Amino acid sequence: PYGYLVKPYKDEELNASIITTIHKHKYFYRNKRSLEADENQKISIHGNMTFNRGTSILYIEDKPKKLTGNETKFFEILCHTPGESVTFEKISSYIWREDVFDLGRLRTLVYRLRNKIDEDPFENIFEVGYRVKLNNG
Repeated sequence: PYGYLVKPYKDEELNASIITTIHKHKYFYRNKRSLEADENQKISIHGNMTFNRGTSILYIEDKPKKLTGNETKFFEILCHTPGESVTFEKISSYIWREDVFDLGRLRTLVYRLRNKIDEDPFENIFEVGYRVKLNNG
């Protein structure tokens, strides 16, 4: 899914979700082949992991790993500017689209994701946010 609504929702949220969904759908299908083939879209992450920013798919040892929507969004925002830290607030806003920031919720997501992939591809930047660990070579 390109978006979702949580009940109860406001008319503005419905409108924003519909517009975002249409935009993402048009963009994805217009650029699908180029996004899948573009090597610049692939981010080599710590260990044997690769994240394709075009398709939002995480590969571990060249095999796709099934992620939840929020886990995928977490990788998307960290890999948008690889190697740079992203604030807790920005990550939370991107994933949950809420004005209220909940650090505990974000930490739970990261904890579960680390356990799921049996790796630690993220670096916690003290009192700032997270960044993805990149391979040096």
